Amino acid sequence: MLATIDGGGTSRSANVPPKWSISDPAVPASVVQSTRLFRERLLSEAYRPGYHFCPPDYTAGDSNGWYLEEFERLDEPRPINLGGGKAMILARSCEGHLWEIRSDDDGQTWSEPKPTALVHPDAPPMLFHHPDGKTLVAFHHNSTSGSHFMHSDRSEIWVSLSADQGRTWSESRFVFANALAPGRQSAWYNHQCSYMDMFADGEDLHLFVPHRWKRALHLHLKASDLKKLPTKAQLSIRQ
Repeated sequence: MLATIDGGGTSRSANVPPKWSISDPAVPASVVQSTRLFRERLLSEAYRPGYHFCPPDYTAGDSNGWYLEEFERLDEPRPINLGGGKAMILARSCEGHLWEIRSDDDGQTWSEPKPTALVHPDAPPMLFHHPDGKTLVAFHHNSTSGSHFMHSDRSEIWVSLSADQGRTWSESRFVFANALAPGRQSAWYNHQCSYMDMFADGEDLHLFVPHRWKRALHLHLKASDLKKLPTKAQLSIRQ
């Protein structure tokens, strides 16, 4: 099974042989178009696919989609180019971690999903390239209640780094937390620090946070400072 997309970002599924080429006339046109789009757009750092490029048919009972039976979802994946035809997707789930899916052939075929070490609630992945061009930067909430839409789990942002294309991750370091009192009637607003974006301008990292769904906050720090941020153990000592 392949996840395919059209020019508008709509996802579909198509069954193709395990070994195939986009030049094969027997391969559906939607798969050819999707593969080219994946190479040219979804894996282009200049293109931001957003967080609603979803794998097809991930609902319960469908054997062709990316689906975690116990939690009934695996969605909002974030694809990132690893070079040399390799790509990785991080996806959200309710299991308590971000899950990874990998491709070694420009997105033509994908591995089975498996959990990473990144602790994260039912919230989107926030994965980016480090300015050094080698390291991956994963911002995550480092908190989980193991259920759907526990909004209080989204109140902190932590960061982990990977020097081996996301196969292992450094210890999480604290970036920031929402400090406002929960004065809104809906928890959806009170704790929201998720869906953060990052742009690198040389050593300068620019973070954009849709804070409490009310305003976009712009935060700035140096890439070299990521390794200087405090760990959970260091924060405990300071307290």
